Amino acid sequence: MTVKASYAFLLEQSFVVPHCVWKWHPVYGDLYWDATWSQFTFSNFLRTAVDLSWKITHGVLHNLDRLASFGYTNLKNCYCGQSGESLEHLFYSCPLAQSVLGWVSVLFLSAVPDCPSLRPRHVLFGFSSEELSRVPKVFAVILILYKWSIWLARNDYHFGDRRPCVDDVLASLKAHICFVVRCHFRKSWNDRRAFVKHWSANGLLASVHGDSLLVKI
Repeated sequence: MTVKASYAFLLEQSFVVPHCVWKWHPVYGDLYWDATWSQFTFSNFLRTAVDLSWKITHGVLHNLDRLASFGYTNLKNCYCGQSGESLEHLFYSCPLAQSVLGWVSVLFLSAVPDCPSLRPRHVLFGFSSEELSRVPKVFAVILILYKWSIWLARNDYHFGDRRPCVDDVLASLKAHICFVVRCHFRKSWNDRRAFVKHWSANGLLASVHGDSLLVKI
């Protein structure tokens, strides 16, 4: 018996619905949790970014609204000036988030014209199973990296008094995307076709020339 086998056995015997399912239901209704969990496994690189998305999905990220619920006072406003900092505001509604998401949306539509328009549920919980059948895996990972870039900028503001700049956040996001694409290129030496489809977005993000990779962003 391995630890993995024992854990799988316990899950089968005593399945517990995660708290987040009931937490988010009044706001977003029935979600596609199996697809959400699966997207955390698409890339094993930059685990800190995946961990952040896990916390967002479970609603346990220590954003300003959560800290206020713990009794913390004298908290800063969001860098856009709004008091409070819900997850939907920070990662979707804030002007900084909207500016960066605009670039992400154009990128997605350039690769897949019928790609769904990005909504709060996409940003917080990823794509549904039906949507994942139409978009490359790298799109789901880009949303994870997008949230990581926004979170880094947010922390620079709250802990370093550095007001975020759209160009800086975009540069950070692009650097993380390039890193992940290059890592998957090295990993997929025996299946270049799958790499082109899922990680270069059919040539939009990168092109393969023999054993060389040219990243285009």
